[in-house]
Amino acid sequence: MNVAWAVIVASHFIVAVEDRVPTLNVDSVCKAKSLQTQNDADQCVRDEQRARDTLTKEWAQFTGPERVRCLGTATTSGIASYVELLTCLEIARDVRNLPRKN
Repeated sequence: MNVAWAVIVASHFIVAVEDRVPTLNVDSVCKAKSLQTQNDADQCVRDEQRARDTLTKEWAQFTGPERVRCLGTATTSGIASYVELLTCLEIARDVRNLPRKN
């Protein structure tokens, strides 16, 4: 019964990830990057917002499995980052679009 429940929960998560850019809490990643000055924290927040804006525009270019895999990568250890999510998705898209050898 627990396995079935996990599958149901996971399937809803995958559908949600496929529909729209997820909402991430980037506070942890920006705190980690801002050990030196407040300017670092502000720049981090701007970088994360810029990455989210790009994701919003390009979300349809990425496949569902790419989104799920990259979201897992971008939220590892409880630290979430739109910059990392965008980078992972761009790499996945670029690999998918490489010319295939016959």
